[in-house]
Amino acid sequence: YITGGLGTFAIFDYFTADGSVLPENGLDYFNEHADIDRYSGRAVGVLGGILTAFVLPEDFIVTCNLMPGIALVNEKVTLQDLSTYRPSNPMLYKLDVSLGVSYNTKRYYVNLLYGTGIYSTNLGYDNRY
Repeated sequence: YITGGLGTFAIFDYFTADGSVLPENGLDYFNEHADIDRYSGRAVGVLGGILTAFVLPEDFIVTCNLMPGIALVNEKVTLQDLSTYRPSNPMLYKLDVSLGVSYNTKRYYVNLLYGTGIYSTNLGYDNRY
């Protein structure tokens, strides 16, 4: 079967470092506004997607789920020089994916599932996270 779904999600993200959170070559890929000492972000959003399950011969089932989402995020960035700013774009974009294979016997149900999620937000000054 193939069906759809809607849901909500929340993200709480915080990281800090003794030096910059970027590796030494990080500023080769970002500008000086990415020399981050501390980052804090909170987001609330909605997602919707396609949920599938297919019954195969020999009691196997395969599933694939794709769920994109969008959220409003409240971010605060502290740079190495201790100046702070809040990025002007409050949007966060997310994609959750799960793939699974299941086997059903009379006594047991065995499931192998892989799930991952990625998200992206704008740190301002043309830097993305």
